[in-house]
Amino acid sequence: MIGGGDYKSLPDSMYQCREIVKKFNSAQYNLQFVDKKRMRYARHGHSCCAIANRYIMVSGSRKEVNSAANRVEIYDT
Repeated sequence: MIGGGDYKSLPDSMYQCREIVKKFNSAQYNLQFVDKKRMRYARHGHSCCAIANRYIMVSGSRKEVNSAANRVEIYDT
């Protein structure tokens, strides 16, 4: 899960990068979020892709804060 949230404000969720993983201590198939590294730019309406199952590249944003629409970030998963 990359960014998102209420577009009219600037919630912390626009800077969050989270992974959905299976909860191992659960008898049923339950999922949970695991926080990853915080992004430098607010992301809303962005694009992202995986590179070699190791990196996530995030580009663009509809949120115009710190030129986020013109920024690209790459994260090690």
